[in-house]
Amino acid sequence: MVVKDRKANLDEIKQQHLKSLNDIKDKRRKVNSRLDELEKNIIDDLNSTETQLKLKIETLLDKLSTKLTTIELLKTNLMSVKQHGSDLQAFIGSKMLEKDVTDELKCIQNLLEDDGFSQLGMKCQIDDKVTDILSKITAFGTITIENSQSPIVIGVGHEMQAQIFTAVPTRSRSIDGITASLIGDIKVPAGPLNTCITGSSVFPDGRIIFADCYHNKRLIIVQSDGSLDSEIPLSPLLPFDVTCIDDKLIAVTICYDNKIQIIDTKTKQVTETISIGTSRGITYRQGQILFCEKGKGITEIQLSNYKVCTLVEDSTIKTDFSYITASGENIYYTTNGSIVKCYSIRGDKRWEYKDESIIMGIKGIAVDQHGIVYVNSNKNNCVVLISADGENSRTLLTAKDGIKNLYGIRLYTNKLNIVNFTGRIFQFNIA
Repeated sequence: MVVKDRKANLDEIKQQHLKSLNDIKDKRRKVNSRLDELEKNIIDDLNSTETQLKLKIETLLDKLSTKLTTIELLKTNLMSVKQHGSDLQAFIGSKMLEKDVTDELKCIQNLLEDDGFSQLGMKCQIDDKVTDILSKITAFGTITIENSQSPIVIGVGHEMQAQIFTAVPTRSRSIDGITASLIGDIKVPAGPLNTCITGSSVFPDGRIIFADCYHNKRLIIVQSDGSLDSEIPLSPLLPFDVTCIDDKLIAVTICYDNKIQIIDTKTKQVTETISIGTSRGITYRQGQILFCEKGKGITEIQLSNYKVCTLVEDSTIKTDFSYITASGENIYYTTNGSIVKCYSIRGDKRWEYKDESIIMGIKGIAVDQHGIVYVNSNKNNCVVLISADGENSRTLLTAKDGIKNLYGIRLYTNKLNIVNFTGRIFQFNIA
């Protein structure tokens, strides 16, 4: 038990590392985005100011050019009168033309006085708060070590002859106190044809991958803000559900082809193809993938040697839309669209829940660290909570919250991602 607990602690530290890394990168992206926005604003202001000054000077130059052209024409006329006119004509004409020249010169003088003849220029003053980033901010944050009580306690027998190791059960949580607040409403980047999302999963760094099944026949990866990360075409195959193995490897079930593919999302290459029965929902757990096999039950594949075995025999998995998830020592899956079952990882049945008054047409399942189950009830357009013991349920979200036609649900820390068939993603904070 102690060894198992310490290994679990190592896994927890890895997850904390990945989450912290994701938080750092996410904050860096936000800082970069904000700086890009501020840079654009000041560059726009710089360009606008330059245009304004250029227009002012060029307008003055145009006016001066017009006046100087007029003066040159008057001077030419004056010389012509003096050369070709009589003395009287030359005298009278000279006086008139000299007056016109004087008037034009006065106009030039007025232009210079009105528009200004000062030397124009620009100066860029960088805000001190921006400069402070280079000098006053000395760290991005801090990393500390936290110590908390281990869930393993060491008890000594009455006769002090042996140490007995017992696990302290995780503190349960009531489904009644759980709340969900909308924090995001984004869209899966569109493909050439209608989007048809049938499955999704979350990478350790927070990126989300979707199976866009029927028309686009692709896997699509997005950042947590919905921006496109990458796309993996699988045509002519139809990807139904997907699960993340690590930060680059995923496993995907293929409709109607009786196989599972392991894909490297960095290279977009298939690294392994596993022939199995009719597979639908899939999840990853500690070196193994578990999936719903239609008409047979829950099947397990060890990734170390690709050994396939049946974990739970269940012929009631008859629907094309059966989903599975795992947490701790338990697995949770759906059958016939209205039943949720919980089994131990050894294949022992824990509980079964069915209530068609609130759960019909399940199209996704997730579970939190307390063992509380979240299911999408597609026909009722709602998200339902099931208590950790499978005894009680409660509707958490309904169509009034904007959700409908639900086809995927995933929990990542305290963020709940719900996606509908057309690729709209609702992000809720769970408290």
